[in-house]
Amino acid sequence: MRKNWGDAMRYRKRGAWLTMVVIFLLLSAGFLPPVQARETVRIGILAHCGEAQCLRDWQAVFDLLNQQLEDYRFILKPLDFDQVYRAVEGREMEFLLANPAYYVACESRYGAQRIATLKRSLDGGNGGRRTFFGAVIFCRSDHPTLETLPQVSGKRLMGVHENSFGGWLMARRELLAAGVDPLRDCPEVSFGENHNAVVSAVLKGRADVGTVRTGILERMAKEGEIALKALRIIAPRPPVADFSLLHSTRLYPEWPLAKLAHTSDLLAEKVLAVLLTQKEINTGEEHVGSYSWTIPQNYQKVHECLRDLKVAPYENFGRITLQAVLAAYWPAFTGLAFLLVAVFLFYTYVQKLKNDSRARRALQQSKDFLQNVIDANPDSVVVISADYDVLFANRAARKLAVGGHGFTDSETLKCYEYLYGLNHPCESRDGFQCPLRQEKNMLSVTMINKTMRDSNGELRSFEIAMAPLPCNGKFLGMVESFRDVSSRVRAEQARYRLERAVEQAGEAIVITDAEGVIQYVNPAFERITGYRREEALGQNPRLLQSGEHDRAFYENLWQTLLRGETWQGELVNRNKNGEIYYEDATISPIYDQERRLINFIAVKRDVTKLKRSQQALQESEEYHRGLFNDSPVPLFL
Repeated sequence: MRKNWGDAMRYRKRGAWLTMVVIFLLLSAGFLPPVQARETVRIGILAHCGEAQCLRDWQAVFDLLNQQLEDYRFILKPLDFDQVYRAVEGREMEFLLANPAYYVACESRYGAQRIATLKRSLDGGNGGRRTFFGAVIFCRSDHPTLETLPQVSGKRLMGVHENSFGGWLMARRELLAAGVDPLRDCPEVSFGENHNAVVSAVLKGRADVGTVRTGILERMAKEGEIALKALRIIAPRPPVADFSLLHSTRLYPEWPLAKLAHTSDLLAEKVLAVLLTQKEINTGEEHVGSYSWTIPQNYQKVHECLRDLKVAPYENFGRITLQAVLAAYWPAFTGLAFLLVAVFLFYTYVQKLKNDSRARRALQQSKDFLQNVIDANPDSVVVISADYDVLFANRAARKLAVGGHGFTDSETLKCYEYLYGLNHPCESRDGFQCPLRQEKNMLSVTMINKTMRDSNGELRSFEIAMAPLPCNGKFLGMVESFRDVSSRVRAEQARYRLERAVEQAGEAIVITDAEGVIQYVNPAFERITGYRREEALGQNPRLLQSGEHDRAFYENLWQTLLRGETWQGELVNRNKNGEIYYEDATISPIYDQERRLINFIAVKRDVTKLKRSQQALQESEEYHRGLFNDSPVPLFL
């Protein structure tokens, strides 16, 4: 009995071990639900100071994202200047943080879209955080001649990198505007690869002139690396609102964070939500400084800079190439080629079969078919022989003909009769001579714009394409295609009149975007406020505030506008010279077709003289009333 009980215990222990082994195997084979892996998100960052430095500068952002978005694993991908375009094209990352020049090129070529803009300071925070920056051009203070941009010609010039926006491209634009092409007029153009190296090279005499982004000189001076008095700023610009750093160039928006075309909007929204709540981070590094994030800024100024320099994505801007012409007008060329082939085949077929009755019937069928095909074209198409005879006209052309001419095989009309109501070939009409009278144009396509009257006598505008019909070196005739562009011309004329009316208006007109950033001012605004247009664009109208209105006044103004209503009232503002002036203002919101707020427009009339006259009259009344009331002698009126 005791033996049987011992055997039973041994079998029970063996069964327990077997059960544990089976459970382990089931777990190993994946029968239990696996732990879901985190999705990897790669963010490429321009590492213009090296990969190790890039990792130190931006690691705090990745720590924050990995902490806040637990379903994703964010990886930093450092990129040098030559890797950015290749990495974007190869979809090696989901987001890109690079200088504005790289962003604009990636936006144009690969469909990148900005979701946030850096707000940072490189001067130790003395000027606060900014969403814009510029460049400073400088030399040693003991240089005997360098004070203006034209004097840079003939000097040794150093930048940070040929693709550095703040360390080269900004300064190059200003030099070109001053008549100096650095690549042509400077005996030596070199690059230091980082901002400190450029400053050091100028101080040690290895370069006559250097350029770095704004804030670098102030930061180096604050840290004791240089003395500002040892340097001279070339063509310094005066301080502007919210920007007191030394600068020699126009100001541009800071680095954008962009999502690439294949990145989902949902992921971009999650990343943006985390970044906008991020507190300021102070890295202590000269090319990053302290930073946080804000909503994406307007990068139109960057587009203009790159377009002036003709660098990516504007390498071919202003050049007319065959490839560009074909890309822009390929529908017109394709249609014209189709017409030429169809008309040529039709004409040769007619000549071959015209003496055969059976062939004539087939010809008529072929002609009817071709007529129906070309009648479907909304453009007017006319085939003209070398003797000015109208051989063919589609339905649209028959409606266009002057005098309501029809067109049949039994009648022969000349093109100048059919189209223009003339009794002789066209001479030089409106500065254009008929191509049939010009031997040199018989083998080329000619396109003109022409205003003419249709069969109803209505004046209309047309784009006319004229193509010759050669055969075995012989000129057979010409195909003319008329496209009615009257509506477009009228719209352009109406827009021009509106633009001229706004430009010449006596009232100041200001247009802002939905965020209140000034996008347009007319000359009356410049005259009244003293601010030039380039000074006002990109600013907020609050730069005119005088302090005479309290907070409740502006809250009422904005509440009225955001309700979709027009605000009218009197504003007390301050012009550029610090003088107070009065305006009668009407401010209205502008909505698009989907009722989305897109702009605000303000029309303001200067009433300062009227206001002061009223005040003077009131003061005069009060003065004489006081004399009258205080007189000891009874006075009667």
